[in-house]
Amino acid sequence: MDWDDLRFFLALARAGNVKGAARELGVDTSTVTRRIAALEATAGRLFERVGASYAVSSLGKEMLAAAERVDAEMKRLARRLEHLGEGSSTVRVSFP
Repeated sequence: MDWDDLRFFLALARAGNVKGAARELGVDTSTVTRRIAALEATAGRLFERVGASYAVSSLGKEMLAAAERVDAEMKRLARRLEHLGEGSSTVRVSFP
């Protein structure tokens, strides 16, 4: 499983529907549906479908807790990397 799988899972879990997840991720609804189907083929049933709504299954709830921690760490890392880059500057070297 890679980070993109978790991003799609989290977006759908948070939005509760494919349209909202697609909007959050900036992709087509078909991309969300396809990625979730592939993830479920590997991991098992993560969502219960009721009409157009998606509810996190019991297995999905276990995965959701871990995915939320990974998401928080990724955001923390991104902020840290931005902070580290604040003091950098361009160095130009010229040769005759």
